[in-house]
Amino acid sequence: MLDIHSQYLCPELQAVLWCVKIKFQEALSYRLPDIFLSSLNWDKLLYYAQVHALTPLVHEVIASQYQSVVPINILKALAERRRVIAYHNLQCTHDLLLLHKEFRKQNIRVISYKGPLLAMSVYGNLSLREFGDLDLLIDKRDIKKTVDIIAAKDYRITSRYGWEITFSKEDKKELDLHYSLSPWTFPVSLFFDYLWEHAHRVRIADEEIVTFCPEHNLMVLCVQVSKDAWEDRLTLNKLCDIAALLSISHQQFNWSYILHEAALCRLSRILYFGLALTKAFLNIKLPALIFKELREQSWIEKSVLQTVYRVAAIKNGKKNGFFYRMQLHFFLQESFLGKASQAGMLLTRLKWERKKIYEKTPYSKN
Repeated sequence: MLDIHSQYLCPELQAVLWCVKIKFQEALSYRLPDIFLSSLNWDKLLYYAQVHALTPLVHEVIASQYQSVVPINILKALAERRRVIAYHNLQCTHDLLLLHKEFRKQNIRVISYKGPLLAMSVYGNLSLREFGDLDLLIDKRDIKKTVDIIAAKDYRITSRYGWEITFSKEDKKELDLHYSLSPWTFPVSLFFDYLWEHAHRVRIADEEIVTFCPEHNLMVLCVQVSKDAWEDRLTLNKLCDIAALLSISHQQFNWSYILHEAALCRLSRILYFGLALTKAFLNIKLPALIFKELREQSWIEKSVLQTVYRVAAIKNGKKNGFFYRMQLHFFLQESFLGKASQAGMLLTRLKWERKKIYEKTPYSKN
């Protein structure tokens, strides 16, 4: 796969991605890219850093290496935004620790992922990864007990879906309680007992928090990237998570095992797509085994190019989103259930389009 981002992205977004790349590729750390010497729109750079939830990383790199070429007001804005994010992260982590103590008392199995777990175990710094909420995965049989514990900590249910319950507090902290990793429209075969059996533990303060093993973490992150791309709302911090995980775990990963696990769970295409998209934006290094697999998947390059274009959305805006989503869904889903869910979505869309046409007809109310 090619490093294709420069063909599609504006200079400001390229600069944001450069900061991410040099954070995880030490060989680049002492090279001042031409992009910083050109006439950047610094307000636009701030905007992209915030939209893609990459402000902490951008500030980390710019403040340490590029202060001389960055306006002082931009440095101050980045520093202030990072301070706010760090405070929010700390408060969310405090809530997570309190909740886990209660879960342990009630013998409820809970897997925490993303959020503080990635910040601490992958980024190595709670303030370096921006996150908006806490994500917990539980066994369906424990829903009622878990909801009661969360509600006792002043969280209130804001929405229920077929795969998660969303909570929020008055101080704007949010929590997603998952009993599946994805909705029925984007089914994946990663089940709780299987994930729990292989889970790892991460110590935060005085608590041991259960989270995914590195191999399953990679698969789950690729699921997240693929689902967000399919929903046409992908942000680049999700790709940064994959790059960060690979940068610390590259030597530990048994890639043959990962490919076997992905095939077993019918997630091979989702894994390939997540890695290929991260390669396209961040030019990560992949082992020859994976690179060979990506080359052999004829559908990947087209899907990645379309997704890069839609994430950038700088030429003609986003068009034909429905057909992009249907095509990507078809490419990514390997199971019968996944293909069936696409038929259901198509039927729903056709009914919606028919209703729109009917409502516009002059005699539709008669």
